[in-house]
Amino acid sequence: MPTPSCCDRLTIRVVLLKVSPLVARLISVPDDLSLEELHDVLQLVFGWSGQAFYNFRIHGEETCRRRHLRTRLLRQFQLRRREKFLYTYDFLDLWEWEIRVLDLDIEPGSAEASQPRCLAGRAATPPEECGGPRGYMRILDQHKYYSPMAEQELQRGRFSYSHYGELTINLLARGEELGLHLLAAEGTLLLGSGFDD
Repeated sequence: MPTPSCCDRLTIRVVLLKVSPLVARLISVPDDLSLEELHDVLQLVFGWSGQAFYNFRIHGEETCRRRHLRTRLLRQFQLRRREKFLYTYDFLDLWEWEIRVLDLDIEPGSAEASQPRCLAGRAATPPEECGGPRGYMRILDQHKYYSPMAEQELQRGRFSYSHYGELTINLLARGEELGLHLLAAEGTLLLGSGFDD
């Protein structure tokens, strides 16, 4: 078994693949999270239910069995700056998120330091059950040419571009229900910096 890394927190950039415009989140997580807990944090930040199957591909190793997801900690992978791994959610829709480690931090131990934090975001997350990246791009194309029909589809999916701030507040409240505390300062969720290579 690899030795634990020396950092306490990872700052990661999570980018949805195969969609345009760019959908991304900047998240700071403790390195002692299990992959299952990381999945819960990601689902909370995306505003999705987290009910579908998922897996992680880290260092070419695919982890998708429940017991491995529960027991494998992020620190066991000894992730380094600029290293990438893949998170796939819903094997029917195939939502693929590229996760890149931006920074490794050592923070003094405190209750707040052990909580995940959403630092920034770009664009609203697509509706969870819209047919994956292809379905989402179809909705965006319809919206471009046939606004009323696309609006109806987006409303059926309980999703609105204009309510990103309210969505964030709802996610923070939902996170507290699940025992996760995502911290978000006013105005930080729509920052554009930190997402470009």
